[in-house]
Amino acid sequence: MYLILYLAVAVTALGVVRMRHKDRQVQAGLQEAHLLSQDLAAEARQLELEHATLAAPARIERLAREKLQMRTPADVVVPARSKP
Repeated sequence: MYLILYLAVAVTALGVVRMRHKDRQVQAGLQEAHLLSQDLAAEARQLELEHATLAAPARIERLAREKLQMRTPADVVVPARSKP
């Protein structure tokens, strides 16, 4: 009779140890995922800032003038076309 109780206690104890180990693994994975989420959020904020900087209208106009030699229509005289 005591042998059956001893085995039941031993099996229960092993089950508790196994569940605690599994719980610690899950908690570690959750913490890793949380840290990764924070890193990705910070990277997303950085990329949004970079996108806003690169897409600024003044910057685009400056690059168009300097690198592509483009001008606004006010700077260019377009001759009127005569009707045939």
